[in-house]
Order: sequence, then C-alpha cells, then structure tokens
Amino acid sequence: MSVSVELTLVYHQANRSALHRSHCSINDEWDCDHVARSAYSSVLQAPVALWGFVAYGFMAFLAGWGVFRRSPAHFPLGLLVLLVVGALGMSGYLAYVAYVILEKKCLWCTVLYGVNASLAATLAVALVQRRLGPLRALRQDA
Repeated sequence: MSVSVELTLVYHQANRSALHRSHCSINDEWDCDHVARSAYSSVLQAPVALWGFVAYGFMAFLAGWGVFRRSPAHFPLGLLVLLVVGALGMSGYLAYVAYVILEKKCLWCTVLYGVNASLAATLAVALVQRRLGPLRALRQDA
C-alpha cells in the first residue's frame, strides 16, 4: 500500500509540472515521470496507483478477516484469488505498456510487479495448505 501511495504522489507531482523530476526518474531508461504523465497512468480520471491502493487495502482487510475469523475455513481465499489474479493481470498489462509502448521503466511500478508475484505465491501456499484449487475456492466463497 505504501508503494501505491508513493506512486500516487509521483503521478500528481509529475502531472502538476512538466519540469518536475522525481527521485525515481533516474535516467532516460528508468523514468517514472514519463510513465506517470502517459495516458495509461489513470483510469476514470484517478491514478492507477490509487486504484492499487484501494485493491491492496481490500486484500489486507480480507486477509485479516481470514486470519481472525475461523468459519468458514476457506473464506476469503476465493475473493483473494480474484483480486490477486486481477493484480497480476494489471501488472502484466502495465509492464507491457511501460516497457514496450512507452519504452520506459518505472522503479516503483517494478516493485509492485514483484509484490503482486509475492502475493500470488503466498496465496498459492494458502490454497495448497487448505487443499483447495482456485476455482473451488471461488465456488465456496460464492
């Protein structure tokens, strides 16, 4: 969530002034400001990073609920599957946009790609421990 906050700040600073140079705009290849100024950096007039903050907050809420609420044992793994798969999909799409379309890299975005991969690995361990497949977890949560 803190990286999403940082990216939201970078977005606002970069879009407030074309002359602004963020700490994560290191060189011509690693340029967070260029990525933040692109049309791909917002959805419904809000920074993508802000949407990420909301999603990570909801994931944290669900994970906390799952840890502290004992019944049913599987809940909320199915919902977390949806959110984590969505986060991985967004990571893939945004990495493609940055690396291929914009031909730039964003340091903090790359950190979030790793965070999303780590969330997926952690969720996979939780599913294996409970002997659940992702689709079964979704069906049980529904």
